[in-house]
Amino acid sequence: MEENILIDEITEGVRVVKNSALVMLFQVVGRIFGILTTALIARSLSKANFGIFSLFLTIIGFMALASTLGLDQLTVREVARFRDAGDKVLAAAVATKLVISALLIVASVFVGFLADWSPEKLATFLILATTILFGGLINSLSSYLYGFEKLAHGSIITASQSFFILGFSLFALHFWIGQLVPFSTAYAAGVATSSIIAMLWVMPKLLEGFKQLDRQFVFSLIKQALPFLGLAFSLFAYYKVNILVLAKLKGPEAVGIYSASFRVIESLLFLPAALTGALFPTASRLAATSSGLLEKTHTQILRILAIIGIPGTTVLFLLSDKIIILLYGAKWQASVLPLRVMAWAWGLIFLNCTVPVILNAANKAKITLKVVIAGVSSNVILCLFLIPRYGVLGASIATVATEVLNTFLFFQMIKKHVYRIRFFSFFGRIFFASLLMGCGLIIARQWIANIWSLVIIAMSAYSVLLLLVKALRPEDGELLREALIAVLGRSRMRA
Repeated sequence: MEENILIDEITEGVRVVKNSALVMLFQVVGRIFGILTTALIARSLSKANFGIFSLFLTIIGFMALASTLGLDQLTVREVARFRDAGDKVLAAAVATKLVISALLIVASVFVGFLADWSPEKLATFLILATTILFGGLINSLSSYLYGFEKLAHGSIITASQSFFILGFSLFALHFWIGQLVPFSTAYAAGVATSSIIAMLWVMPKLLEGFKQLDRQFVFSLIKQALPFLGLAFSLFAYYKVNILVLAKLKGPEAVGIYSASFRVIESLLFLPAALTGALFPTASRLAATSSGLLEKTHTQILRILAIIGIPGTTVLFLLSDKIIILLYGAKWQASVLPLRVMAWAWGLIFLNCTVPVILNAANKAKITLKVVIAGVSSNVILCLFLIPRYGVLGASIATVATEVLNTFLFFQMIKKHVYRIRFFSFFGRIFFASLLMGCGLIIARQWIANIWSLVIIAMSAYSVLLLLVKALRPEDGELLREALIAVLGRSRMRA
């Protein structure tokens, strides 16, 4: 019996990691396209115009969240639990988004005119507003595929969006430099193209779902989704409120400097995004069938995140200057210190990102929402206090302080309402190996200037140190082996 339980534990962990590996394969590609697009736009625009572009994307992002009504996460959960109703759930989500998105796009026209912007700013905002509709459709289709644990397919959709945005941005750069409208058009065209292709991909399933649709079912889904909407708004505000406060108190140039460094953090979150995306449908299933197996699977994933996230934070902190110069050029030197500070927030996200997934899967979304609201409130207060005094640096410090609070609260909540995570049983050795690697990297910087050489040296040294301090367990090798097989197998299929 014990042997069978152990096999089940490893199997579920392998399932999540294999799915994560496929997701990560495409997310890495998508994030590379995304950071290249950001670097391209940041190099082409002035700091002020890049700040305006980032601010408008933030405002549009808030509006886009409203169009979801929380249906994206609910779609994943419901499809994972009731796969026979998957087409119907997808149709309900798409129909709802079509209506809400159309209303919000019309509202954005009034917002643009009431703001009394220049013609260039107004055109930029209205063009980006079209992504409310197309981006919402992409998210619905990805959520539908995630619910069936076809995570690679869902990730292809999101990666293709970044690919098309980059392609259209390169076209815009060829003909126009330093102008907002061409780059906003390229961004919107990339999202629209990806959305249309994705819709054609699942059109038979969507049409079948529309045949089964009824008003009562749609309203029932919306009612269940509202806690997820509150959570989504809170999470978005948690990450983006700094930009809004900076725009109000310090102007668009400060927004540009902060956004350049924050975009690096976002782009490097592909691994926790892949793991949490893979974990949610599996956790939703296990939460209803085996809480013990859920705990073991979660612990395995958390160990992997710690093994990668803790040394990653060290490298990001020590090489922030080289990363900024490599991506954006010397004129963005002011973004180095904010990135160095926010590196610690990046590390904390690695450690806490799975906890809200488990809470949501266990029907504790309201608890997650309360924690995130506490984080948003903390972030707003800290921003209002720190930004007037320290500008962009103050916004970065607020981000880290808020992440510390969220990490503490999340681990307290999962301990109280689900199970206790024995995090410190494996944290010490991983931290010690990362600390030694960091000391070696500081010394290596004195002799080696090339960033790629430094990263390779750091990764090699850390791998050896993990073995020396015996931080790895036998099951870690099994999980990583399966992940590698999944990635290589997918690569061969695509070749």
